[in-house]
Amino acid sequence: MRTILARSLSSLRERGLVETALRASSIVEERLFDLRYGTDTVSLVRLRPEAVSSPNASKGVDYQPTRIRPFRKMLAAMNPGFDSVLVDYGCGKGRTLLIAAECGFSRSVGIEFVPALIEVARLNVAKYRQKTGSKVDIQIVEADAAEYDVQDDQTHYYFYNPFNADVLRQVLQRITESLKRIPRRVCVIYNNPQHGDVVEAAGFYPTMHYERREIVIYSNYPPSVVPECGKLY
Repeated sequence: MRTILARSLSSLRERGLVETALRASSIVEERLFDLRYGTDTVSLVRLRPEAVSSPNASKGVDYQPTRIRPFRKMLAAMNPGFDSVLVDYGCGKGRTLLIAAECGFSRSVGIEFVPALIEVARLNVAKYRQKTGSKVDIQIVEADAAEYDVQDDQTHYYFYNPFNADVLRQVLQRITESLKRIPRRVCVIYNNPQHGDVVEAAGFYPTMHYERREIVIYSNYPPSVVPECGKLY
């Protein structure tokens, strides 16, 4: 109780009453999401490298779900076309893939290397389909992100700071190799962009960002301006 009160007071000081209330309602919305679809996306999961068969096991991070409201608003602002494909690197329990299915993507692909999370993600997809009847192609791929072969029809790549700069560099290299094979405009969506310099060094330009740069959207096409897109919560 004291922890919740302390966090609430801290949020009031930093963000004010209105934004604190919006964030609180966002948290409630996330609980309702799981209740509505019978899914399990909200609970945190600690990464145990010993449970992962990958040389990059120690370079990953704990599972923490993407906030639903800001992610939905961001996708709506991007207005994906009917042939858009979202790839979530380190998809965890698959929450973003389900939201992408609601927001106009023809296909969404989750890359994950933690067996326990893969099992939950696949179950979540099955429950979501059962509840909604959605026919959107949602795939969960068990793979190390650095070793995943990027497909040439993919257009949006999402990262919630899932691994360190070294792995990110390798992933971006695979994306740029795909762009050389099939030139196209793509977006790299980086939530909590701790290694934004790595993204820019790979040839991607910041084209859009949200308040406090919590999420930055990069493109392989240089922009004339970088607009501020407002509050996400």
